[in-house]
Amino acid sequence: MGGLQIQEMIKTRKYMENVNIPAPGDGVILVRNVSQGQRFDKGTEMFRIADLSRVWVLVDVFERDAGLVQTDPPVRVNLSNQGKVFTATVSKALPQFDAVSRTLKLRLEADNPEFALKPDMFVDVEFPASLPETLVVPADAVLDAGLRKAVFVDLGNGFFEPRSVETGRRLGDQMQILGGLTAGKKIVVSGNFLLDSESRMKLAAAGMHGATPKDPVCGMTVGEQKARAAKRTSDYQGKTYYFCADGCREEFAANPGKFLKEAPAKMAEASPPAARPAAPAGAAHEAHAAMAMEAKGSPEAAARDPVCGMAVDEAEAKAANRQVRHGGKPYSFCSDICKQKFSKEPGRYLK
Repeated sequence: MGGLQIQEMIKTRKYMENVNIPAPGDGVILVRNVSQGQRFDKGTEMFRIADLSRVWVLVDVFERDAGLVQTDPPVRVNLSNQGKVFTATVSKALPQFDAVSRTLKLRLEADNPEFALKPDMFVDVEFPASLPETLVVPADAVLDAGLRKAVFVDLGNGFFEPRSVETGRRLGDQMQILGGLTAGKKIVVSGNFLLDSESRMKLAAAGMHGATPKDPVCGMTVGEQKARAAKRTSDYQGKTYYFCADGCREEFAANPGKFLKEAPAKMAEASPPAARPAAPAGAAHEAHAAMAMEAKGSPEAAARDPVCGMAVDEAEAKAANRQVRHGGKPYSFCSDICKQKFSKEPGRYLK
């Protein structure tokens, strides 16, 4: 018997058939292990009672995010289903590692007014974090194709170029860009899947109706409709030739016979034995060709991009920081994408 019931028997001098077992404190019953008429032994846990006025919140933190968690500032706990927000503090207890979910179990302590937080509930936790300055774009602007992520850069006059990018963390509706894109570029933020679908359809249509025309000067694939719209065509001996840039058209007009004789050799030279990425439709090759023709200069001063085989002016590539030294020799590139591919696997392209 408890002390209170014993004192009651002393006062009344009567024997009590029922024994009262009071709980040591107030709270909410979490577990009940006894029923009426049940026999139990000493030490049996009959009820489990918890005081929910102050609760623990167990948070799953991924290993890559553990270094961003700060223990000093308060943490926001959102009960989204009820629209309530609580403030919690990080416990001094060391977090435990869960081998199944591969996460750290971090414990928070929070006041629970009106007992809104109950055992086994799910909540969202926001940790304040300080990140270095970085380049971000809207998450919808990144086209994720599985092995490749890209954004479409506006080149002007209705032309768009797909750029392969390397992404980092996603912060709400923003995506961190680690490489492949520089600040200040104008990109497509919505409907980029339509551009991607159009590019694929044009490639498929070109395969069904025959090969797409080639620029006789640089050997690049040219969209016939885009070349006509940009007035980059030239008629010679009853045949129409299409060009990727105004520079190519002007060189062809000055000496058509020279390029018609050298076109097969130039095309072979621009296609090295190393595996080249699939040609994107229209805009990407037009942009590469335009840069190549502007930087070509004299034949003696031109170098070859080891990735795509385009002619590159070494001085301009050096000024744009598009040079890489490998084996004691500098290599120049027509774009940042080619430079990144070469830096990852130089041996592949040098072969």
